[in-house]
Amino acid sequence: RTPATAPAPEPTSLSVAPITCPPGDEDLADGLAEELTDTLSTTAGIRVRPAGLLRTAAPADARTLGQQLGVDHVVRPSLRRTPTALRVTIRLLS
Repeated sequence: RTPATAPAPEPTSLSVAPITCPPGDEDLADGLAEELTDTLSTTAGIRVRPAGLLRTAAPADARTLGQQLGVDHVVRPSLRRTPTALRVTIRLLS
């Protein structure tokens, strides 16, 4: 008698929203978003759908962005600078 095997679960789908950043840091923010997207896309059980260069998406619109892209979650990164540090914050919105 063979034990029943459950079907593989659907991968979690997500999209990385454009990184909010101070003026002048757009290239750094785009590079970080690309690296984050590439790294997440190689993780088992996660399907990453590109958000493209939707720099106009405001933080309040992350859930709407998720619905438009048809994903379960939106990764919302932000970038801030102080005179002595660079701070990257990443939030997962469902």
